[in-house]
Amino acid sequence: MTYTLLLLYPNEADTPFDMTYYLEKHMPKVERIWKKHGLRSWHVTKYDSVLDGWKPLYLLGTTIEWGSEDDMKAALKDPDTAELFEDFENLGNTPPISVAGSAPHI
Repeated sequence: MTYTLLLLYPNEADTPFDMTYYLEKHMPKVERIWKKHGLRSWHVTKYDSVLDGWKPLYLLGTTIEWGSEDDMKAALKDPDTAELFEDFENLGNTPPISVAGSAPHI
């Protein structure tokens, strides 16, 4: 069963974000470090609008898919993961909000 980690980056006026760095440097690091722990895929969505016309609460969302919850937990314990958290300072000044889970069975 796929386990999903969603990272939501706040869309605030005083929050700079280096999208080029994120896509060309940070996410390849994520893939390099976490692939050995069952990382299946990742994708980034830039939010430009919402249905009611207001400014989106989040600048972007990154979806990271794992083989299982245990895979994600192992990746987070990897000593090299610290490099990813330290890299947030190269992206902007606000860390993402994170949520994780799996699709319910019907």
